[in-house]
Amino acid sequence: MTLRKRLGGLLICFLAAASGGGLIYGWTLGLSAFTSYSYALVKAGPLPRAAPDIAFIDQFGNERQLVSLRGRHVLLHVFYGTCLTICPVVIEELREIDAAMPAAQRDKLVILSISADPARDTTEHLLDLWRGEGAFENWIMAQPTGSSFDRIWREFGIWVFQKTDGTINHSVELFLIDPAGRIIRVFPAQADDERIRQDVEEYL
Repeated sequence: MTLRKRLGGLLICFLAAASGGGLIYGWTLGLSAFTSYSYALVKAGPLPRAAPDIAFIDQFGNERQLVSLRGRHVLLHVFYGTCLTICPVVIEELREIDAAMPAAQRDKLVILSISADPARDTTEHLLDLWRGEGAFENWIMAQPTGSSFDRIWREFGIWVFQKTDGTINHSVELFLIDPAGRIIRVFPAQADDERIRQDVEEYL
């Protein structure tokens, strides 16, 4: 093989690697998708810590605040209704956790699904989603109100990034809030359903 051919082959390999690396870099927001979720949690501070109050409208159109749920444990997560990837998986996980819980324990817990896409997740849309997912009495699907989303997500330790195509990259951890309004546990995304249920029940 001539030197020219070798150099040409090396150049092609380099360009292919650079192109592939560029695609990965762009898709992961500069590789931040691998680190942003954990960084947001660390930045929010150690547990237990106070949960920031959230003003929201539930699937029935009621204006409420997180503080109104004091006295019960709250299992909170972020989702959006048009998500076709991880959100349906997490919602299925939550439905299974709720269904497997004894009635006496379930009465002490509220599942709060907060939309990261309030513009599209209208009250009507959330009500349809809630009904489609089984309409559990202790499950609230809500759109946050006000203009302090960034501050609230930051204080919780939730990372949210809306892409130009309308999809939203966001943390999918489950936050357990105690009756006094403190975040006491953060369950990793897609952890074992049974393990989460057992851990939650220990607090109830």
